[in-house]
Parts: sequence; C-alpha cells; structure tokens
Amino acid sequence: MNDTTNTAGVTAALVRRELSWPELLGLMRAPKEPTRFDETIVAHQQLVDWDEQILLPLGENLYIVAKDGRRGDQLVAVEIDVPADDAELQRFAESWNGGGNPRSALGV
Repeated sequence: MNDTTNTAGVTAALVRRELSWPELLGLMRAPKEPTRFDETIVAHQQLVDWDEQILLPLGENLYIVAKDGRRGDQLVAVEIDVPADDAELQRFAESWNGGGNPRSALGV
C-alpha cells in the first residue's frame, strides 16, 4: 500500500504509477486538490538526479526547467523506434556525429 494518507502522498504515488486501479478511479472521481500541481512538481523533482528546478513536466521524460535563472529543457532519456526501411533516415543516422542539434539538419 502506498502513502495515501495525505494529498502529497497520493500525488507522489500517482506520479510514480503506484496507485491501484480502485485508488486511481477514486482520485479521478474526487475533486482535484488545489495543491495538486505543486505536489506534482515536487514528486517529479524527487525522481530526477539534477538540481535544476522543474517548472513544468511535458511528458514522461521531458521537463521545462529553470537553468541559470532562465527557462530551459531537460530530457531524461529518449529511445525511439524508427522504420528500418527508411533510407533517408538511415543515411542521416549514419552521418550524424552526435554534435549539435540533430533537428536542424532535418529542417525542424
């Protein structure tokens, strides 16, 4: 059983995906606590190993963070399955040396 005796405990369990289906269903049906967003940020911050303050979680492994007093982004990990039969993508992957922004070469 998770620490679901307070709203911060429930939110942390939600972020860690530790709630059972009945607990999750109850949470979805209940009014949202006004502190939920701040508790969510704290719960995400406890899962990462960097010091930059998380401003907004964008996805499972992508965050907007505060870097040197400015907004920045932080990526935990990325693993993407791509089609093996895409010749253009294959050439790009083979020629990319890991430096710079790979999106710029793709026009993104």
